[in-house]
Amino acid sequence: MATATPSPPYEPDPFDLGIYTPNNLARGARAALLRDSSPAEITDIGLSPPRGRTAQTPSSPLTRMCNAANAEGQQLDKFPALPTTATQEQRLPIDITHAATQLIDAQAAVYNAKLRVFRTFCAHFNEAAKEFATGPERDFAKHFSTSFLGFWEQTLANTSPASTPTYSGIAANGTASPANPRPKPAATHHQAQGSPVPAPSREDLRVFVRLEADAPARNHIGYAIRAHVASKTGLELNRIPQVLQVNTGWAIRAADKATRDLLIERQAEWADDLGATAVETSQKWYNYVVDNCPRRLTDLYGNEVDYDAAVRDEVNNQTGHTPVSIRVPRRDNEQLPNKTLIISLLEPTKRPWSLFGTSRVARHIERTNPPKQCENCWDYHTRHACNRQTRCKRCGKTNHASDSCTAPEQCANCLGPHAADLAACPARPKRAHGLLHRLPKEQRALIRQMGSRLFQQQQAAQQRQQSQTELNGQPAPEAVAEQQRAPVAVIPAIVVSDTPEGRGTQARSAGETPLADIA
Repeated sequence: MATATPSPPYEPDPFDLGIYTPNNLARGARAALLRDSSPAEITDIGLSPPRGRTAQTPSSPLTRMCNAANAEGQQLDKFPALPTTATQEQRLPIDITHAATQLIDAQAAVYNAKLRVFRTFCAHFNEAAKEFATGPERDFAKHFSTSFLGFWEQTLANTSPASTPTYSGIAANGTASPANPRPKPAATHHQAQGSPVPAPSREDLRVFVRLEADAPARNHIGYAIRAHVASKTGLELNRIPQVLQVNTGWAIRAADKATRDLLIERQAEWADDLGATAVETSQKWYNYVVDNCPRRLTDLYGNEVDYDAAVRDEVNNQTGHTPVSIRVPRRDNEQLPNKTLIISLLEPTKRPWSLFGTSRVARHIERTNPPKQCENCWDYHTRHACNRQTRCKRCGKTNHASDSCTAPEQCANCLGPHAADLAACPARPKRAHGLLHRLPKEQRALIRQMGSRLFQQQQAAQQRQQSQTELNGQPAPEAVAEQQRAPVAVIPAIVVSDTPEGRGTQARSAGETPLADIA
């Protein structure tokens, strides 16, 4: 039996107007509520809104405001944007004619100014060059004009040669160096121990100009030779940095191998003006002495063969090198059946060798330059490298010539009472084991001390003799005897010894008087 549920009590609707309700009231109210709202959207039921966004109904006021703003922005986007000033400038055509014309006029004015200065200098240069018409002056003027034209060529072309770095430039650049320079590589273990690093081999870049003993070119200075060679070959002076006078003529040092080869190749353009007999590069010869060589050679039938050709072939067979010179010594006795040969090679040999199976083993000649007496300071060294003050040969003093000197004789080396070029001077180099050697510093000091005392003794004797002569009118016998003994007082000879015990020792010959006894 079904139960009946009681219905709620009936309440009248407050919006029900009854017969006074206008027609289509509900439709009009709905249209009023949906006015200015977005159209209805078909979406899935139960879809949750994204995180951070509140749920909105299609007809909520917030939705209407957002939709209205979006619609207004879309309407504004439909209107075209007004053109700006930058856009108008981009649409204009490119025109640089006016700026280019100004730049061309400015550069042309500068170039024309350079040309006017160049023509003016050339006109005055030609007038000045007419004064130098012959000799080294003309050669130097020609070289200077070539350098002048080269400078203006670089100036008109707006190019400058690479400048040599100076100390001030390096110091200025050093202040702008990066804060963290690249670290230097660590030194090797051998360098840390202080072992010497072998120096790189240096190629000899000298060109030797052989001259006769009386050639006029020997009287020129090195700069005149440099200027002449540079002007004839068209080289800059920096390509020939130095010209030195040697015993055989001149030695021209080139800056590099290419310059050296160019001087040899074009020697016909400048060597004849110097009177050169030969122009050649530096070659190191290795000289060997071969003793007990046969004086003549014959074949199986007793016919004499060409000796020089046979020796040349034999040297080539024994050493593998072709000799550049085969000669005999100056002192050769033609009466002996054998002779000594001096053979020069461009490379040293690696093993012992002999000639024809009869000679002795070849010996390498170690040549050393013996010290010679300089005619400028009268010391014993190379005369071409002397930059000392000129000394008098008679008294050993400076600031006067030897020809006009009237002072007492005193050697500039041993300080003894004789001229500096005396062959018996005790300070001269001594010969030991066939070679001349300078005396050690200690021995030279001892010789100078004894020579100075001997000179003072002689001067005192002369003064006493002069005083006695002024008093009596004639020299006293004692003063004459003392004067005769003083010059012949012998300074003990210095013996050059190779042993430490023998160094500094003095050998007293028979009849010599020690300086201590003289004093």
